[in-house]
Amino acid sequence: MKVYQGKVKNLKTRYVICGDTNSDKVVLVLHGWGSSLDSWREFLDLPENNFACFVFFEFPGFGLSQEPPTAWNLEDFVDFTNQFQEFLKKTHSLKPNYILCHSFGGRVSAHLLSQTNNQFKAAVMLAPAIVKPQLNLLQKLSKNIGPKVQFLHKIPLCSKLIKLYRRLIGAVDYNKLAGDMKQTFENIVSSNVENLLPQIKVPVLLVWGTKDVLTPVKLSRTAHKLIPNSILKIIPGMTHGIHKHVPEDVSGVCIKTFK
Repeated sequence: MKVYQGKVKNLKTRYVICGDTNSDKVVLVLHGWGSSLDSWREFLDLPENNFACFVFFEFPGFGLSQEPPTAWNLEDFVDFTNQFQEFLKKTHSLKPNYILCHSFGGRVSAHLLSQTNNQFKAAVMLAPAIVKPQLNLLQKLSKNIGPKVQFLHKIPLCSKLIKLYRRLIGAVDYNKLAGDMKQTFENIVSSNVENLLPQIKVPVLLVWGTKDVLTPVKLSRTAHKLIPNSILKIIPGMTHGIHKHVPEDVSGVCIKTFK
């Protein structure tokens, strides 16, 4: 594995190239929200991945990649990914033709795969955040009254209770953010890519875990129905971090899908 740093869209970006750099299969790896090279290192180091060339980069604001100067929306990340591909072609003469994505990376992938005349031949999506879930009662309550009780954060006991409450409703990532990245997170979770899914024409393998609480498995049926040429693989007992828990299995499904 070789780790590089380059400038894309005038932002310092950390990226990795590994596997067989001479392969005609070039896999673009798009990570999830809050992720970085650290959570993908074990997968990227697998010798089984030598069947292809894998290219991984950290989105702006994650890992060692530079944070954007302003709050971004989903389209900004899509544009950045397109520009990274141009940078990759110019700097390393590599042109991705397959996608492996996880969670938030699935939203970016939905845009890339639905673009007219895109160059991708197939994709593997791990627990992709591509179907917008219905808010439960606690989440609706938070959305409606949360902005009205911000003063409670100044009270130590209330602040602790609010953090516990956000953990309960699945907003752990939000608690860790500040400034423009907090607004960026809000922009991302409010985005919807479901209308793009029927436009994806290449083969897509959807992989979901039954114990995933961040992108619940019940959403997998909708994703499978909306993507015309998709196959759904459900892993019993698996949680959200599929690439971390079963990296060898992920490599195996990539070999079969990117044949």
